[in-house]
Amino acid sequence: MTKSPEQKAIEKQMRAQEKAERAAQIRERASGIVAGAHQENGFRILDFESETMLAEILRQYDGNENNTMSFELDNISRSLRDNALVLYEALRMYGMLASVIPYGNSAIMTVTESAKNYFENKDKVTNGGNRMEKQVKIFISHSSDDVKYVRRIVEFLEDLNVPEDGIFCSSIPEYGIPGGEKIFDFLRGQFDTYDLHVIFVLSKNYYNSIASLNEMGAAWVGRNEYTVLLLPHFPYSEIKGVLDPREIATKIDDESTINIRLSELRDKILSEFALNKINENKWERVRNSFIADMLEINLKAKVSKIEFSQLSSDVEDMILKLSEDRDGRVMIRNSIIGTTISIGSYLFDSDAPRKVAHWEEIIRELVRLQYIELVSSQKGTKIYKISQKGYEYADSLKIGKR
Repeated sequence: MTKSPEQKAIEKQMRAQEKAERAAQIRERASGIVAGAHQENGFRILDFESETMLAEILRQYDGNENNTMSFELDNISRSLRDNALVLYEALRMYGMLASVIPYGNSAIMTVTESAKNYFENKDKVTNGGNRMEKQVKIFISHSSDDVKYVRRIVEFLEDLNVPEDGIFCSSIPEYGIPGGEKIFDFLRGQFDTYDLHVIFVLSKNYYNSIASLNEMGAAWVGRNEYTVLLLPHFPYSEIKGVLDPREIATKIDDESTINIRLSELRDKILSEFALNKINENKWERVRNSFIADMLEINLKAKVSKIEFSQLSSDVEDMILKLSEDRDGRVMIRNSIIGTTISIGSYLFDSDAPRKVAHWEEIIRELVRLQYIELVSSQKGTKIYKISQKGYEYADSLKIGKR
């Protein structure tokens, strides 16, 4: 049905009103953020999120005389992306942006001279133009999904004799966040209190972690010393965010450079902590053991994935057979001639102990998932029956295979 001119005019007016209300809400939130900022010696310090967003903006700014730029929201933390409109407005109120026009996942903006000089001026006000002497500490920025690699990195630092209070790693209890501490406040305190050397342990898991990306942004804002370490199979080209993919990185599985990069990291850490030089023979053992262990962790992870994939496939195969069997039962029978595993007249391949162990593991997994349940166990024979949950899972598999 065609809308009358009056209806179109009313809808246009309503859209304009909704747009104005959203803009007012953004201004109100931004105003609250700016009002809460504190001053030091007459210099207004940006709040943490606005400061992090400004650092991202300046990273993309090419230094042109007009101070105009196109800002891309890709490759920054999700929390900044989700709050971008409010942070744009806050930065405008702070006097860091002269104008900003958002569009899609980008924005056309003009940065001010105050924005370009903000971090330098902040440093002069807070540190008198000089870095205050702070205790050095290594901050391992990582995804908790990579904890096996990270634990070995901590052991590597221990082998270099880095003191216990010189390492922070949230996934290792003795180097992590004390009980009762608020995570965000504690992390902020680390950046404020220590002269941090951040080791970025990059992987796909890292870039899928909002917490990790926030740590990366905080390190950029604080202009901390950092080392980029790439886990096996993570390519140089995938380095994103505030880190420059053209900068030198330490790639664990790059045989042509790993020895040199680890020696450089060793020298830097020994210098930062004023540690004694390590005997060259000991260093070779430490380095070679570290590389071998990191590669072995990767190999075990790959093997585990292959085994899980095979296990998953056989779980599906057995549950489908059970759902199609008239009685929906799987039987394990032990006798003097061996073990047989069957569903109705179908016999699973179990002519060797390894194969028997595999199918028994499949059955244990089905029990754990509550897809089958034990209904009888006597005289060397166990019988399991498919559950309602098992039938529902089988049905979902059949739909997915169509």
